[in-house]
Amino acid sequence: MSSEEPQALILTHSAVEAVDLAEFFEKRGFIPCLSVNAAQAGDLLREAGLGAWPRVVVVGLPSRSAETQAVMALASAVGVPVIVVDPGAEKTARAGAVSILRPFTERDLVWALSQIGF
Repeated sequence: MSSEEPQALILTHSAVEAVDLAEFFEKRGFIPCLSVNAAQAGDLLREAGLGAWPRVVVVGLPSRSAETQAVMALASAVGVPVIVVDPGAEKTARAGAVSILRPFTERDLVWALSQIGF
């Protein structure tokens, strides 16, 4: 994977949350992190070449939306783990996904990464 391809995709409506998540992941070597909307994330996952997918997708958007569900399904299909922030009532039972709740801490994110193999 070249250094130009995103290693972490962050999907959230909050600019503050996006910055906090990017700082956390970049400190752990996920460089670069890219904050995108669901359509952009889907495009990036579909267009990435074999082995050029991001190492993780962080979804902080409403998980019930069709676009968000499509991104999570696509990430799962290509083997990219997903961290879902504040998944609501329906916990993520999807393989390769883990859920954390807002307000989350660095410790929660460390735990989530450990659950998906990092």
